[in-house]
Amino acid sequence: LVVWRASVLADGAGPAGRTEPGQLVAVGDGLGLVTAHGLLRLEEVQLAGRRRMTGPELRRGHPELVGERVR
Repeated sequence: LVVWRASVLADGAGPAGRTEPGQLVAVGDGLGLVTAHGLLRLEEVQLAGRRRMTGPELRRGHPELVGERVR
């Protein structure tokens, strides 16, 4: 997963429940990436060998990614 554009949500902000850095979580209709210091809203991303797309497009096309950890 290549992150082309992201926005930082409030420092220390994160989804409720147990999450770990590197985990993808639902943020509105898109995806967020949990970091050690907060949460990044994924604005524009690209999967290997695929075109660039928005976070909401990725979530709609791959809902199974919510809860997965990226490495």
